[in-house]
Amino acid sequence: MRTAAQAFSRNGFGNTSMEEVALSLGISKATLYQYFKSKQEILFQCHLLSIQHGMAGLELARQSSGSGLERLLVFLRRYMTGAFGELGGLSMLGDVTSLTPERRGQVTAKRADISHMTDSLIEDGLRDGSIRPCDAKLAKLFAMGVVNWIPSWYSDEGERSAAEIVEAFIDFFAHSFAAKPE
Repeated sequence: MRTAAQAFSRNGFGNTSMEEVALSLGISKATLYQYFKSKQEILFQCHLLSIQHGMAGLELARQSSGSGLERLLVFLRRYMTGAFGELGGLSMLGDVTSLTPERRGQVTAKRADISHMTDSLIEDGLRDGSIRPCDAKLAKLFAMGVVNWIPSWYSDEGERSAAEIVEAFIDFFAHSFAAKPE
């Protein structure tokens, strides 16, 4: 799925055929169709994978007994690890318009769930004092903007490993959101 999605990212979803996807995988087009019925299905599955990483991060945060800030960082670390791992280099994840209306609705609804749950983590941190006073919506947009942009620029061949980038970003988030000691 990642190889297919990378072809979409390189050439654009509309400009990539299933034949080109099969070629990049080193398999026949017929073999590819045994796994995916269409390009549309590949794109949809990539979006669902991204959502699964977000939901897994939220579940880890829910299970955590830390402050609102600590739970927000647990969520962001897990979500970014997934974005760098399986999703790194898949810039087409920003493209929901290429999905069919039904699938677009499913993806946007699931993304909205992640968004609302992220709001809750930030609001918890504001209530418990671990997150400095701020506009919770803008704080969420900042955090999710960072995470959602990762697939557009990350490359395994970069000078920093995914783990190094995740830890640097967690440090940036912690210092950006943390309440200042009295």
